[in-house]
Amino acid sequence: MQALSALPRGEEAHYVLQRYVARSLPVPDSAFLRKARRAARHLGRFEQHGPRRDLADVVHYEFGAGWDLIGPLTLWTLGIERQILVDIRPNGRRELVADTVARLEERHDELERELGRPLRRPGGRVRSLADLEPR
Repeated sequence: MQALSALPRGEEAHYVLQRYVARSLPVPDSAFLRKARRAARHLGRFEQHGPRRDLADVVHYEFGAGWDLIGPLTLWTLGIERQILVDIRPNGRRELVADTVARLEERHDELERELGRPLRRPGGRVRSLADLEPR
């Protein structure tokens, strides 16, 4: 798959192969939960070792945001209001982000128990990636 990055529009070919050939996207539930747990652990470490700040005042930087934004969206449900997401290419895919939002909504109670914290509900459909900015 790495060879695809050298081709023009290689990231699109990579996405198509993962989504429709390998069927590895959207990620399976086990990977979704692993990524959500990882985001919660990062936040916990920040709270433990970082400056004492209200989460609404924190700006989170995500390098390599990916296609589905599971980490950043999980952090938002945990209380991070402002995030700057950076990727080498604009890889965010509306349908995968919509899947993430739907899973966060469907698994809300389970994730609250598992992560041991109250979570905001992501609410609403994602019609475009721009829909996320005001949220």
